[in-house]
Amino acid sequence: MEKLTKFDVAEYLDTDELQTLYLDEVAKENDPSALIKAIDTVARAKGITKTAKESGDFQRRTL
Repeated sequence: MEKLTKFDVAEYLDTDELQTLYLDEVAKENDPSALIKAIDTVARAKGITKTAKESGDFQRRTL
């Protein structure tokens, strides 16, 4: 029997275009908690350090 691994969409959001499309689609659902999770997923896809640098004033612990 094969062991399944957990799917993580962040591993597939490897371009700015894909990340934007993903956020746009989730935003259409009009579900704030889903949008928060999607933002977290994109942040992980970008890398927390890179996200912190791009966002300016934010500190990593706030992301």
